[in-house]
Amino acid sequence: MNRSIYFSKTYWSHFSSQWKLILQSFLSLLGLIAAVVTILMFLLSTDLQTQIKDYCVYGIAIAFFLGIWLNRPKFSIIQQLPQSDIKIEICVADIFDLKGAYVIGTNTTFDTEIGNGLISATSIQGQYTKKFFYDYHELDEKLNSQLANYPSTAVLTQKKGKQKSYEMGTVVKITTKKGSAYLLAMAIMNDNGAAKTTVEDIKTSLSKLWNFISTNDGTEPVIIPILGSNYGRLTENREQLINEIAKSFILACAKQKFTEKLIIVIHPADYIECNLDLNELKTILEYQCKFSKL
Repeated sequence: MNRSIYFSKTYWSHFSSQWKLILQSFLSLLGLIAAVVTILMFLLSTDLQTQIKDYCVYGIAIAFFLGIWLNRPKFSIIQQLPQSDIKIEICVADIFDLKGAYVIGTNTTFDTEIGNGLISATSIQGQYTKKFFYDYHELDEKLNSQLANYPSTAVLTQKKGKQKSYEMGTVVKITTKKGSAYLLAMAIMNDNGAAKTTVEDIKTSLSKLWNFISTNDGTEPVIIPILGSNYGRLTENREQLINEIAKSFILACAKQKFTEKLIIVIHPADYIECNLDLNELKTILEYQCKFSKL
């Protein structure tokens, strides 16, 4: 976990918004401590009773700090779908610190070149390329061998990079010794190398992704970032996008089980900058799971 989170305004503002729960926990713990002390007063000698009274202030301090600790900000929440062993987790982490099959959002032309106005080195795809391959050419070889099985159309503009375009939602699974990933076409790259997507594109792509996984693979955890939140240039906030990912997954699970667990990953920088609250996300997720039709 990025330590800067603990010094962020987002982290500490959580305590002010949860003051009622903190107070409730404090009073409950204080009552428990008082009950224990009362019982001890009847059982112990007078000298020991006096000593206990001298330490009452420590009991109050313990109750106070425990109340804060029990209501500290969460960095991971898990919800199980009803009548199922399928789980959805939302967590704050670096996506590549987690184990499972990664979902890597890309463009419909499957451009891979880092730099030169195409793929940013700081994007999820850029990080994936650097972590799993010697260079982007190695990734290209694996992509090209599988994309040969998909229909394509020629790009009619003066776009940088590749000149073949594939359907929105096209999925290619890439497997290396370090793990597996699904490269998902969920954005269109313009002539200047800028990728753009819409919520409808995201919905379409996610639907095709779940279908691909259910017909081609096993049940390993699927790890997905907040698609379109950064380089996709969507105006919708992160909470809305997380909501769309969860809804799409739950709907797909109503038809067929294709994984034991979906992990939606929030990057630490997004958690800090966007003031995300996992307690609110948990409430939304609980509601979606409760009223799902599994």
